[in-house]
Formats: sequence, structure tokens, C-alpha cells
Amino acid sequence: MDKQDTNNAVLEYQNNGHKKNGAVAPIPYPVSPLLQPVDYGDDFDFRQFLSVMRRRAWLILGVITVGMGAVTFNTFSQEKIYLSKFRLLVEPVNSDNSVSDLARSLPGNFGSGSGELDYATQIQVLRSPELLQKVIQPLQQQYPNLNYNTLLSNLSITRPGETKILEVSYQNPDPDQIEAVLEQLSSVYLEYSLADRQTNVRQGLQFIDEQLPDLQQEVDTLQAELQQFRQNYNFTEPEIHFNQLAQKAATLEQQRFQLQQEMAQAQTRLQSLQGGSGALAALENSETYQQVLGQLRSVEANIAKESTRFQEGSLNIQVLREERQNLLPILQQEAERVGATQVTDAANQLRILQARIPSLNQAQAEVEQSFQNLAVLNRLYTDLQRRLGISTEALTELLARRQALQVQAAQTEIPWEVIEDATRPNLPISPNIQRSLMLGFIASSVLGVGAALLLDKLTDVYYSPDDLKNRTKLPLLANIPYEEQHGMAGTTASSLPPMLRVQRWLASLIPASTTRTWQKMTGGDQPYGYGYYGASAFSESLRVLHTNLKLLSADRPLRSVIIASALPGDGKSTIALNLAPTAAILGQKVLLVDSDMRRPQVAQRLNLNQKQGLSTVITNNSNETEIDNYLQKPMPLVDFSVLPAGDLPPDPAKLLASQKMQHLVKDFERTFDLVVYDTPPVLGLADASLLASHTDGVILVVTLNKTTRSAVSQAIATFKQANIPILGLVANSQTKGTSSSSYSYSYYGSQSKKRQ
Repeated sequence: MDKQDTNNAVLEYQNNGHKKNGAVAPIPYPVSPLLQPVDYGDDFDFRQFLSVMRRRAWLILGVITVGMGAVTFNTFSQEKIYLSKFRLLVEPVNSDNSVSDLARSLPGNFGSGSGELDYATQIQVLRSPELLQKVIQPLQQQYPNLNYNTLLSNLSITRPGETKILEVSYQNPDPDQIEAVLEQLSSVYLEYSLADRQTNVRQGLQFIDEQLPDLQQEVDTLQAELQQFRQNYNFTEPEIHFNQLAQKAATLEQQRFQLQQEMAQAQTRLQSLQGGSGALAALENSETYQQVLGQLRSVEANIAKESTRFQEGSLNIQVLREERQNLLPILQQEAERVGATQVTDAANQLRILQARIPSLNQAQAEVEQSFQNLAVLNRLYTDLQRRLGISTEALTELLARRQALQVQAAQTEIPWEVIEDATRPNLPISPNIQRSLMLGFIASSVLGVGAALLLDKLTDVYYSPDDLKNRTKLPLLANIPYEEQHGMAGTTASSLPPMLRVQRWLASLIPASTTRTWQKMTGGDQPYGYGYYGASAFSESLRVLHTNLKLLSADRPLRSVIIASALPGDGKSTIALNLAPTAAILGQKVLLVDSDMRRPQVAQRLNLNQKQGLSTVITNNSNETEIDNYLQKPMPLVDFSVLPAGDLPPDPAKLLASQKMQHLVKDFERTFDLVVYDTPPVLGLADASLLASHTDGVILVVTLNKTTRSAVSQAIATFKQANIPILGLVANSQTKGTSSSSYSYSYYGSQSKKRQ
């Protein structure tokens, strides 16, 4: 039953029996909503999964059988494919190959510039039409169907890992063609490797020959510039010039230190001789003395100047010192002549020393300038040396490579090597029967299980009592097994009078002990009375339901319960009709109230008067004494009363929501031990909710393999939203074999028959 059918059934139930003057009476009270999408909260349950597998075993086996049949047919009908391969070593295993390294390292794309083979590009070259046509042409006559596209589609060239090996494989239905193609491929590829190397070598030699003249000219030019630089600046090595200048600077600094010491001594001596100031003044006024003194100063200056250029023992220095020695006596004579010998000597000595200071300063300045010039010259010299070194090294390397390439050009050895030959294949690679059948079985199994789960999900019903209990998370009070006539087996119901049919139905609910008591009281010999047919599995399940209800609230016994269902046709009236007399037989004072004033069934099934009932009591506002007149007792010997629905009112919900109905519920609870209410379905109608709010709770009847899970979930949500306690569920089996507890019920039923 899909959702549309469910909604139609509810609407039909609402409209049935409530037409007045051709119109449907309005329902002014809130009603339970029609079926809405509900999230069941279905988490994975392994037990539910196994249950689905058992229920859908034939579907799963069917899908697996069909799938395996298709896979088997496809596998054995496929054309057999063979494969063979050979391997090429395309680079040396070790790196000790200087000639090849030189060739590969040269620019100009006549080798791999990085020294490593570009395998991706190389594989594309080997798959190019230019090379593959050389393979096809010799084989075209033997294999006319062989062309470039066919060869390329079945050809595979790969590099295993990071090795220096290329693996060439070819597949085809013809093993002989595979062997012929691979032999031709290996031959073509080896010839290509040799031709490729020769081409690379020729390109390398051509490149070197083009570069050598320019590089040689550059080296010659730099050598000439370096030679001219050395000649112009008398420059050999920067380090030597630096050491010489440093030595001169140190010498001049030492001379300055000595000069300062001598000047200090001369100054001290002169001051000590200052007492004879007249003689000193005479010497200063003497032209001869001053002339000789000037010559002496000039000689001293020349000595200081030449000392920066020549060594101490050089000829120029010696000549100047000799000239100086010649002037000193003359100066002395002149000083004596003027009478100031000692003072003059001291003064002359001081003046001579002072005359050396300018020349010494000039010499130090020249050395400092030489240091600065040396830095510039050193930079120029180093730059020339670097450029010459680079050019010379490049020239030497080109010459070495040229020689190596010339040697390599003379070689005829094939660069690549076949390390694994191709062989004629004997076993096909496809189809892989074992693998195909295994994958087919796995795929078929998964598809079968998926189809079973999908079908189980789309069916949207409860399949077993355990399924019902696990999904709703509510207690299962009883599992009612399937029984066609509810204990009247062996006799067709329509062939019996109404009272006899009711009598037999009641007899199925009474234990054997009660039957024997009845026989003693009536003296009968098992007429169509109570217990004639024994206790069936159906009646045993009702006793279990009654027992579970009593156990639900041991401290405060349940006095009133609602028997409800989510949808019409779930068997709620049957459960109510059988639960009430069962409780009465077991010793309780029971009242069965047919509160379904839309489609009442209790009076019809028990062959009672339908005209007077619940609607009459509420409408007439009857008191307790008058109510007893409407109660009917279909079953002697036990305290079992029935209040039929009465005439169908235009608005049943209004009657059930009235204050009179609330008082009736309380009065019934005080008068009877158990009051059972049969109500309309929950979805789309408010009747059950209005009445259940004043009772002890609801028993929800669910028909296995019929009632949808969405409808049950919606009904449960309706009761929970109204804070109406749900006492539990009753699983009503629709077909034989649905109940998992039918064995135990039947077992005890058969034992009852034996005891009779």
C-alpha cells in the first residue's frame, strides 16, 4: 500500500456513514494529519540486515544467477588476447662514461643538456609514425590488416620505476603476429638509437667548429691586453708591488721618528748654547756662511728626495753625501771665522734637520698615492686575468670535447641494448576466467544485496515482530498469529447461524478447565459450547497480551485502554473484540466499548443490537441506571459487557470530546476492572486522540507485511505530541507463517486439546 492509497483509505473511512442530505458533516476538532514523510531513524542493525537477506533470498539468488550467467557467457565468448614484450637498456648502468657525458653535456640539443634522458619525450618519439611505419612496411604483406592505428593501440612502452630501461609490449589475438611485430620493433629501435647518436655527434662537432674561432680570437686578444698592461705599468704581480710599497712606507715612518729625535736633541743643544747670542747673530749676517749653508741645505734636500727613489748604498746617494761632507768643513771654517763655532754647529744641525721634514712629507704622500694607484691597477689586472682564465678554460674544454666527439663518431657500437628478448606467447592474458568470474560473483552479490535492501526499503512495511519492535523502540505486547476463523476451523462461518458463530468464537477463548466446569453445570456432552474446539494459538496470544498488560503496571492496574491502529484494516477491532472476553474469562469484569462511530463492527460481529449504544448514551445524557439498559452481555457465565456504538452521529469527534464522554470514562473505570475501547484509525482522524487522553493508554495494532512504517511512525508521533502514553504494540500477522511465536502458541494450544 503506497502513500496515496493510504490517504484514500483514510478519507474513505472519514466519509463513511456520515452523509446527511447528501453532504458530509464537518469535523470542527483537530484531527491527526494524513500520512506525511517521516524519518524512521533507521540505523544499521545486523539482525535486521540478516532478516532482509532471509526474506529476499530468492531475489538475491536470482540476481546472482543472472549476473553470473551474463558474466560467464561474456567471459567465454570473448576473443583470446595474447601479450609479449622485450626490454631495452637505453642508458649505461654506471656513470663511468666520460665520452657520452661530454657529448650529452654540450649545448645545441645534440644531447640531453642536463645529462639525463627525457623518458617521456623519448617514449613519444618511439611511438611516432616515422618509426612505426618502418615496422609496418616489412610486415604489411604478411599481415594486411596491420596499420599504424592498430599497431599504436596495441603497443605499450613504459619505464619500470626509476630504472634506465624501456619495456615494449604488444598484444594481439595472433601470437605469431606478436612475435613478428616485436622482433621488427626491436630492430627498428636499435637502428634508431645508433642513428640518433651519430646525428647528435655530428651536431656537436658542427657546434664546436663554429665556436672555436671566436673563442680562440678572444683568448688571443685578452693575452695581448694583459701583456700591454704589464709593460705600461711595470706590473708583474699585485702582491709584490704591495709588499714593496709597504716596506717603503715603514722606512719613511722610521726616518720621521729618527728625525724627530735628532731635532729634539739639536734643539736642546742649541738652547744650552743660547748664551752666546752675538756670535749666532754674526753667523746669520754673514753672506758667505749663509751661502755655504744654503748649498748644504740643498744637498740635504736632494739626499732626502733621492732616498725615496734609491737604496742607501746607491751611487747618487753616495755622491750627495760626499758633496755634503765637502761643504761641512767650509761651513765650519766660516763659522769659526765669525767666532761662533759651537753655537753655529748647533744651529746648523737644527736647520739641517728641519730642512728634511718637507722632503719626508712629500715622500710619504707619494707612497700613499702609490697605494691608491695599486688598488686600481690590481682590479684591472684581476679582471683581465679572470676573463682570460674563463676564455682559456672554455677553449680547452671545447678542444677536449671535440676530440672526444671525434672518437665517438668513429664508434659503430649500438648505444641501446636488448636485455630481455620477446618470445612467442602461449597463454592468453584475456579473458582472465578466474578473475572475471570472481569479480562477476562479487558484483552480482553486491547488486543482489542492494536490490534486496532497496526493495525492502521501498516496500515500507514491517516484516516480523522483531522488525516492528526494533524500529519503533516500543514494547511488543503480543504477536497475534494468523488464523482464518479465529478458532472456528473446520466450519465455514457463513454456513452457521449468527448466534452459533458467536458461540464458537467465544468457545475458542475459554480454557479447557472452564469448559469442563461448564459441562458439569449443564450436563452437556460437548455441544457447540465453550471449549469444544480447544484453545488455539490465536487465543493463547490474546492471553499473553492480557498478561503483559497486567504486568505493565503492577502497582496500579490498567482500568481503561484504547485499541487503535494507524490505518483501516489493521485488525484493531478484531483485537479489541477478542481481548475483552479473554480478560473476562480470566476473571475480570470487562466492558468493551465500540467508540468507532464511523465504521462500527462490534455489534455486527457479536450479532448485537446496534441501534442503542454509546452515541445514544452521550446524546440522551443518560445516568448510570439508564446506561445499564444499553449494556449487552453476549457471553454467559463470565462478566463481559458490550456497549455498541449506537446510531452513527454526524460528528463523532464532537461526542468523544464532550464532558459527558469524560464522565462516562470515569464511571466505567469505577464500575469495571477493564474497559476496552475500539476506536477509528489514528491518521486523519482525531477520535482516538480525543478519547485516549482520558484513558490509561493506547495499544497500537500493526499488521505485519501490510501497515506502512511511515503510517505507524506518524501515529506514534501523534500520540507523543499529545502526551498520550503508548502502552505497547500488537503485531497482527496477515498471512500464515509470519508470526515468529506461532510455534509456541500452537504448542500450548495442542496441549490444551489433549487435556480436554
